[in-house]
Amino acid sequence: RVVALDRSRPLLAAARRAAHGAPWPHFVRGSYAELPFEGGVFDAVLCLGTALGYLGDEGDRAALREFRRVLAPRGRLVIETLHRDEIGARLSEHEERPLASGGTLSIERRFDRARGVLHEAQRLEDGTGNDAPWAYELRVYGENELRGMLGGAGFAVIARHASLAGEGEPSPATPLVLVAEV
Repeated sequence: RVVALDRSRPLLAAARRAAHGAPWPHFVRGSYAELPFEGGVFDAVLCLGTALGYLGDEGDRAALREFRRVLAPRGRLVIETLHRDEIGARLSEHEERPLASGGTLSIERRFDRARGVLHEAQRLEDGTGNDAPWAYELRVYGENELRGMLGGAGFAVIARHASLAGEGEPSPATPLVLVAEV
């Protein structure tokens, strides 16, 4: 049984549609920094797709403590995330992604290496004239920073990979996948 949590109503709605009425996963709207679940009820928590970083250091520490709180003894946390070594190697300063709808998603990035913060502005160019950029900041951690944060939240890192399939060593050309245990 799987529970999927996100704070975005549109993303949860899209996920529900993709599930075609199946009983699982169960979709919940909420913040990963304040999980709406009892303690010790999950065998695993998957934090995928660079979810960490949007709340800054303190928010991310709170999220890791929450993951620890809801995990059963010997429960596992899997984090797949963008990491500092990828900046400039796999992610460029400018990117244009053609969309199936015929539009283009343009992305401008700037990385503040001293603060470990990625500034990103996205603009949907779809010919409607409504193409104002949407900008945000994302805290990007190095592997050692994440390991320290995990230790502080009561986890022991038991594996590191370059993919969710558990293959390879993380590099500037791959995501960072850390597996930690309570």
